[in-house]
Amino acid sequence: MHVTSRSYSAREMAHFAHCSLTQLEYLSEIELLVPQHRGTSGQHRYDDLDLLRLQQIRIGRARGLALEEIRRWLAADARDGCSPRVPPRPAALGSLYLETEAKVETPADQHAFSSEADLLYLALAARHREGAALEAPALQRWAERHCCHINRWFCPCDAQQHLAFGRAMAVHPLHGANIERHGDTLAGFMLRVLAAQRRPLPA
Repeated sequence: MHVTSRSYSAREMAHFAHCSLTQLEYLSEIELLVPQHRGTSGQHRYDDLDLLRLQQIRIGRARGLALEEIRRWLAADARDGCSPRVPPRPAALGSLYLETEAKVETPADQHAFSSEADLLYLALAARHREGAALEAPALQRWAERHCCHINRWFCPCDAQQHLAFGRAMAVHPLHGANIERHGDTLAGFMLRVLAAQRRPLPA
């Protein structure tokens, strides 16, 4: 029997997967989950295969993998021609949220990581110079984008873990220096922004 794949809007996908629209847009931007269809109004539409892939991404995140590790795991499954498997659980899951080494394996990874981090901290520095209030919507959106960045390159985290990870980055010699080169006292401002998040961010 032939079964026709259903079609989902971005809002429906976010609802089914318990994630935000910002996170869904981010997955598309980094080409980890790219909708292949468009509706009559020109908006992107997802199908059942996209929903399955999103579920696999969330399983990988729940098991402690960064998004780039999940990308490699899914690519390996595709190369092997097998159905999606449960990803491995990192051995040191308990200390994962204090781990501050980015999961980069290639020069292309390093370039993508550095470029993304620079854009984030340049945007944060601009808001800092403007004197934006910590609860301002623009800074709330920035915090969520930064959480997506952490999920991509380091480890999955919710809002509380995101703040703890931000502190670890601020004191890390390499990451702390990278934040501060975009503006004096920027690391401290970042931590105040993360502490002011109004709601938990889905992992």
